[in-house]
Amino acid sequence: MEEQTLLLYRQKRYYPVKIDVTTQNVLSEAEDDTIFEELEEQELSDPSVPVVSDDGHIVYPTRFIQPELSGVPILTDFGQARPMEPENTDWWMPDLYRAPEVLLKLPWESPVDVWCVGVMTLELLEGRNLFDPVDREANQYVLPLALAQYIAYLGPPPLELLKKSPIFPTFFDQDGNQHAAPLEQLPPEVRCLLLSFLAFDELRALVHASPTFHQQYLADRRSLLVKCLETTLGSVAVDAWAVFKSSSSAFADTRTRKHVFQFVESYRDRRSMSLRSILAEESFTGDDAVAMITFSSSIIKPLVQHYATWALANLSNETTNHSHGHDEFPLSTTEELRIIRSLYRFQLCCNLSGVSQHKSLRLSLLKSVDTSEILEIVLFEPWEVEEMLCIYAFGHDKFDQIFRDIHWDVHPDNPKFDDQHRPPTPDGAFDLDNSYGKELYPPLAWTLIWHGTYSNLYGWYIPDEIRRWGYVMWDAARLERTGGKELLMRQWIEYWDEDYDPRDDLMS
Repeated sequence: MEEQTLLLYRQKRYYPVKIDVTTQNVLSEAEDDTIFEELEEQELSDPSVPVVSDDGHIVYPTRFIQPELSGVPILTDFGQARPMEPENTDWWMPDLYRAPEVLLKLPWESPVDVWCVGVMTLELLEGRNLFDPVDREANQYVLPLALAQYIAYLGPPPLELLKKSPIFPTFFDQDGNQHAAPLEQLPPEVRCLLLSFLAFDELRALVHASPTFHQQYLADRRSLLVKCLETTLGSVAVDAWAVFKSSSSAFADTRTRKHVFQFVESYRDRRSMSLRSILAEESFTGDDAVAMITFSSSIIKPLVQHYATWALANLSNETTNHSHGHDEFPLSTTEELRIIRSLYRFQLCCNLSGVSQHKSLRLSLLKSVDTSEILEIVLFEPWEVEEMLCIYAFGHDKFDQIFRDIHWDVHPDNPKFDDQHRPPTPDGAFDLDNSYGKELYPPLAWTLIWHGTYSNLYGWYIPDEIRRWGYVMWDAARLERTGGKELLMRQWIEYWDEDYDPRDDLMS
């Protein structure tokens, strides 16, 4: 039947247009089939516990695997494929992937598939959909909101193209500007929907500026704050949830080895779920959401800028070709996401295996779990572990700088303590000389050092020098602008010989 259908398309000079190229319809071949057998054995020995999704469906958590993929991506599920016709104006395509010409009800052809691929790629890179004009409560596509989102990202369509659209007089004036409507005059349902699309800074600004929107916010505070967390943090929202849960005094009171491993396994299983699905299982309050947002805005966000300034300054200082100068370009979305992700995950490791901020934690529990054990369970990609090690290098450098700055001021030999004769350390002094103890896809730098092949080596296999400028945090464009590629390879060759691959030792 399928062969006859394709033959009919060919005879009529019709060719199918996929029109629903999404992350759910693209597969890739796995080189080793045994990973699926292992997955079956895991499910038999340790059955997954189902959870209930937002829409009431039973969902089984994903078991993470790390297959070696090969070949080209394969499109599947042609249930919505359509014949390519010159004047096709049907309202089609998935809501989150709809091409502009379909949105404007203009004739469309095969380029709509290219649009799908582009939007899908951005979704994979950023961990969220670029366009989301859907009212989740009413399960309805909101066309005015869709037009506003598309214009915000792409700019207004050409006027001559707009005038050909049947929706032109409804939504645009004669100059091609979208009809404006006072926000406060919108129906309550639309106002609530608008608030649900805003990131934290935009939500705060609108709620503070409008009494009407402030009342709307108070009426649905918890759900709006949860949606705000998802919008602000994207794919990092689940990491933020794990940090929030593991930071509580209640968690510290029960932080045994068994409890930590149970929490880490739960975190690993939930990384494929939405934040709303996770919070639906728990007694998560509006105050909890405020605490997560406060930590994000007052701790994580400032640290992102501090880290970027520190690492890029080190990159500039280490670059041999000073003609590149200091890179003034702002962080890209992917760069910022990597830094945010690594900060949260670094904090999570500290919460699970470091010294707790809560006094109730017994000293006997402090060394019960090693960070390497956590990493083995969570199955972070190796470059994601290196992201966290870059954050560690940043923190280590900052703490060393503080200790150096105050070293003499608090040293017992400082003359200001001469009038105190109670050994071994005067009040207010501290002997720093003898004290205990002094976070998507691989970035370009990772693929360069491993010559475009997969590697699961991290830790001491990577020279500390390249972590000081955050080599795995930066996009390809920044590495090109700053001379980071040349610096990376120079420092790598200085650490390992040019023709040497440390992975070879593990295979001998």
